[in-house]
Amino acid sequence: MTVALGVGLPLNRPIDELVQAARLAERLGYGFVWASDDRLQWDVFSVLAAIGLQTERIALGPGVTNPYSRHPALVAAAIATLDELTYGRAVLGLGAGGTAHGMLGIERTAPAAALREAIGVIRALLAGAESTADGRVVRTRSAKLDFMPPRPDVPI
Repeated sequence: MTVALGVGLPLNRPIDELVQAARLAERLGYGFVWASDDRLQWDVFSVLAAIGLQTERIALGPGVTNPYSRHPALVAAAIATLDELTYGRAVLGLGAGGTAHGMLGIERTAPAAALREAIGVIRALLAGAESTADGRVVRTRSAKLDFMPPRPDVPI
Protein backbone atom coordinates (compact mmCIF):
# COMPACT_ATOMS: atom_id res chain seq x y z
CA MET A 1 0.00 0.00 0.00
CA THR A 2 1.41 3.36 -1.04
CA VAL A 3 0.68 6.37 1.11
CA ALA A 4 1.12 9.87 -0.26
CA LEU A 5 2.56 12.23 2.30
CA GLY A 6 1.70 15.89 2.43
CA VAL A 7 3.23 19.11 3.63
CA GLY A 8 1.28 21.74 5.52
CA LEU A 9 2.18 25.37 4.93
CA PRO A 10 1.14 28.04 7.43
CA LEU A 11 0.52 31.20 5.43
CA ASN A 12 2.55 33.45 7.69
CA ARG A 13 5.64 33.63 5.47
CA PRO A 14 6.28 35.63 2.29
CA ILE A 15 4.50 34.13 -0.70
CA ASP A 16 7.71 33.48 -2.63
CA GLU A 17 8.99 31.38 0.30
CA LEU A 18 5.74 29.39 0.33
CA VAL A 19 6.01 28.73 -3.41
CA GLN A 20 9.62 27.61 -3.02
CA ALA A 21 8.67 25.31 -0.12
CA ALA A 22 5.93 23.73 -2.26
CA ARG A 23 8.33 23.27 -5.18
CA LEU A 24 10.78 21.55 -2.84
CA ALA A 25 8.02 19.29 -1.50
CA GLU A 26 7.18 18.29 -5.06
CA ARG A 27 10.84 17.57 -5.88
CA LEU A 28 11.09 15.43 -2.73
CA GLY A 29 8.11 13.34 -3.85
CA TYR A 30 5.38 14.57 -1.53
CA GLY A 31 1.86 14.04 -2.83
CA PHE A 32 0.08 17.03 -1.30
CA VAL A 33 0.58 20.63 -0.28
CA TRP A 34 -1.97 21.88 2.24
CA ALA A 35 -2.10 25.60 2.93
CA SER A 36 -3.73 26.90 6.09
CA ASP A 37 -6.82 29.08 5.92
CA ASP A 38 -6.26 30.49 9.35
CA ARG A 39 -6.76 33.87 10.96
CA LEU A 40 -6.07 36.84 8.66
CA GLN A 41 -3.04 35.53 6.83
CA TRP A 42 -2.47 35.47 3.05
CA ASP A 43 -5.54 34.38 1.11
CA VAL A 44 -5.33 30.60 0.84
CA PHE A 45 -6.75 30.23 -2.67
CA SER A 46 -4.54 32.97 -4.10
CA VAL A 47 -1.43 31.38 -2.60
CA LEU A 48 -2.50 27.93 -3.83
CA ALA A 49 -2.95 29.36 -7.34
CA ALA A 50 0.56 30.83 -7.20
CA ILE A 51 1.90 27.46 -6.07
CA GLY A 52 -0.09 25.64 -8.73
CA LEU A 53 1.40 27.74 -11.48
CA GLN A 54 4.92 26.89 -10.27
CA THR A 55 4.45 23.13 -9.74
CA GLU A 56 3.47 20.24 -12.01
CA ARG A 57 2.30 17.16 -10.12
CA ILE A 58 1.62 17.83 -6.46
CA ALA A 59 -2.02 18.05 -5.31
CA LEU A 60 -3.01 21.36 -3.69
CA GLY A 61 -5.68 22.42 -1.27
CA PRO A 62 -6.67 24.42 1.76
CA GLY A 63 -5.89 22.56 4.92
CA VAL A 64 -8.51 23.46 6.02
CA THR A 65 -11.12 26.04 5.13
CA ASN A 66 -14.51 26.25 6.82
CA PRO A 67 -18.16 27.07 6.06
CA TYR A 68 -18.34 29.92 8.58
CA SER A 69 -15.74 32.37 7.31
CA ARG A 70 -16.11 31.24 3.67
CA HIS A 71 -19.56 30.57 2.26
CA PRO A 72 -19.65 27.07 0.70
CA ALA A 73 -20.75 28.48 -2.68
CA LEU A 74 -17.64 30.69 -2.73
CA VAL A 75 -15.53 27.70 -1.67
CA ALA A 76 -16.98 25.72 -4.60
CA ALA A 77 -16.10 28.52 -7.04
CA ALA A 78 -12.59 28.86 -5.58
CA ILE A 79 -11.77 25.13 -5.58
CA ALA A 80 -13.14 24.73 -9.12
CA THR A 81 -10.99 27.65 -10.26
CA LEU A 82 -7.92 26.14 -8.59
CA ASP A 83 -8.74 22.77 -10.15
CA GLU A 84 -8.84 24.28 -13.64
CA LEU A 85 -5.64 26.29 -13.10
CA THR A 86 -3.80 23.16 -11.94
CA TYR A 87 -5.27 20.70 -14.46
CA GLY A 88 -7.10 18.60 -11.88
CA ARG A 89 -4.77 18.77 -8.90
CA ALA A 90 -7.10 20.49 -6.42
CA VAL A 91 -8.22 18.85 -3.20
CA LEU A 92 -10.45 20.42 -0.58
CA GLY A 93 -9.75 20.24 3.11
CA LEU A 94 -12.91 21.30 4.92
CA GLY A 95 -13.34 21.60 8.67
CA ALA A 96 -15.27 23.45 11.34
CA GLY A 97 -12.57 26.09 11.83
CA GLY A 98 -12.50 28.35 14.80
CA THR A 99 -9.26 30.31 15.07
CA ALA A 100 -10.45 33.55 13.45
CA HIS A 101 -14.14 33.37 14.21
CA GLY A 102 -14.01 35.57 17.30
CA MET A 103 -12.21 38.43 15.56
CA LEU A 104 -14.68 38.19 12.67
CA GLY A 105 -17.70 38.19 14.96
CA ILE A 106 -18.71 34.71 13.79
CA GLU A 107 -20.38 32.28 16.14
CA ARG A 108 -19.46 28.69 15.37
CA THR A 109 -22.72 26.80 15.87
CA ALA A 110 -23.61 23.21 14.97
CA PRO A 111 -20.24 22.31 13.39
CA ALA A 112 -21.30 18.81 12.25
CA ALA A 113 -24.41 20.21 10.56
CA ALA A 114 -22.38 23.04 9.02
CA LEU A 115 -19.93 20.59 7.46
CA ARG A 116 -22.65 18.25 6.20
CA GLU A 117 -24.61 21.15 4.68
CA ALA A 118 -21.50 22.73 3.17
CA ILE A 119 -20.43 19.49 1.50
CA GLY A 120 -23.91 19.13 -0.02
CA VAL A 121 -23.80 22.64 -1.49
CA ILE A 122 -20.21 22.26 -2.73
CA ARG A 123 -20.89 18.87 -4.34
CA ALA A 124 -24.02 20.18 -6.12
CA LEU A 125 -22.23 23.24 -7.47
CA LEU A 126 -19.18 21.28 -8.62
CA ALA A 127 -21.56 18.98 -10.52
CA GLY A 128 -22.96 22.00 -12.36
CA ALA A 129 -26.28 21.82 -10.52
CA GLU A 130 -28.26 24.52 -8.80
CA SER A 131 -28.29 24.60 -5.01
CA THR A 132 -31.08 25.76 -2.78
CA ALA A 133 -30.38 24.97 0.85
CA ASP A 134 -32.10 26.14 4.01
CA GLY A 135 -29.92 24.38 6.52
CA ARG A 136 -29.23 24.98 10.14
CA VAL A 137 -26.07 26.90 9.20
CA VAL A 138 -25.73 27.00 5.40
CA ARG A 139 -28.24 28.69 3.13
CA THR A 140 -28.37 29.16 -0.63
CA ARG A 141 -31.11 30.33 -2.97
CA SER A 142 -30.88 29.00 -6.51
CA ALA A 143 -27.08 29.25 -6.38
CA LYS A 144 -25.30 28.05 -9.50
CA LEU A 145 -21.77 28.61 -10.69
CA ASP A 146 -21.52 30.81 -13.79
CA PHE A 147 -19.14 28.30 -15.38
CA MET A 148 -18.97 24.54 -15.70
CA PRO A 149 -16.43 23.17 -13.24
CA PRO A 150 -13.83 20.95 -14.89
CA ARG A 151 -14.25 18.12 -12.38
CA PRO A 152 -17.39 17.35 -10.35
CA ASP A 153 -15.58 14.98 -8.00
CA VAL A 154 -12.85 17.15 -6.48
CA PRO A 155 -11.82 15.18 -3.37
CA ILE A 156 -13.14 16.64 -0.13
